[in-house]
Amino acid sequence: MALLQTRNLSVTFSTADGPVHAVNDISFNLCRGEILAIVGESGSGKSQTAFAIMGLLARNAHAAGSVRFGGKEILGLHETSMARIRASDIAMIFQNPMTSLNPYKRISSQMTEVLRLHQGLSRREARFQCIEMLKSVNLADAEIRFEQFPHECSGGMRQRIMIAMSLLCRPRILIADEPTTALDVTIQSQIVELLKTIRQVYGTTILLITHDLGLVAGCSDRVMVMYGGRVMETGPTEEIFAAPVHPYTATLLEAVPRLDREVSELPSIPGNPPNMLGPIPEGCPFSPRCQVGDQTCFTRIPEVSRSGQRSWACLKRDKGTGHETVAGN
Repeated sequence: MALLQTRNLSVTFSTADGPVHAVNDISFNLCRGEILAIVGESGSGKSQTAFAIMGLLARNAHAAGSVRFGGKEILGLHETSMARIRASDIAMIFQNPMTSLNPYKRISSQMTEVLRLHQGLSRREARFQCIEMLKSVNLADAEIRFEQFPHECSGGMRQRIMIAMSLLCRPRILIADEPTTALDVTIQSQIVELLKTIRQVYGTTILLITHDLGLVAGCSDRVMVMYGGRVMETGPTEEIFAAPVHPYTATLLEAVPRLDREVSELPSIPGNPPNMLGPIPEGCPFSPRCQVGDQTCFTRIPEVSRSGQRSWACLKRDKGTGHETVAGN
């Protein structure tokens, strides 16, 4: 059952140079209890999709379409009402925990403020719950770290603190925006396991935003691939990795280093990402870099095709099988 639904969601920024179309007409469901990963290159619209859901877009941004949480429309909701949802129902972990935490306040002050403001707990009750939550995310020396400033903690520790803060009010959905950015491989693995544990222990539904396909393979149930502000392909993680349908997905996976094959040089995608400034592209945004497309792809936006739990948007993939069709057919 879908806990969160987006329909025809678009995000446009007004700039001095013209409109920037960051997200273009995307639709997807986030089902109760699952981990859905949104992947794609930088600038593909992943984070702006999350900000639109959270009501945290920049002032020069405009969101259109629909975002329904628990059957209720929340896109364009008044800030006071949206703040209540962010406090208790949908929480977000941002890319850089150092900039998310106030460097002038102790961890204790920032964490207890959440519980005292939104749940009316006493200082003593809030302190106890915060330390217990820090322990639950496996933060070493939780009592000591609780009284420190953010700069006294490592990047991995700060990320655990941010995760603990986001869980204090037991949100139903946790949005994790690049949660392993700038962390070493060992800590990345620990954060992945922590996200899986959070889902298991608290029943939290997780929307994971990342460009790290290794991270996706390790913890997500489904994958949604974005490019140029549009959804290219969606499906169960194992199926996407085993047999990608969209050419962009296949190329992304080809560029991932693997231990089971020897290569002298990793393949790359020729060309550059689309310029989102100006008019929305008439065709598929990936067409200038695609190796299987033709001129039709430049002028026609592909409809979404479906097969089982898979969906994709490509003119050159057969609807029934996902196999490549003959150009011009």
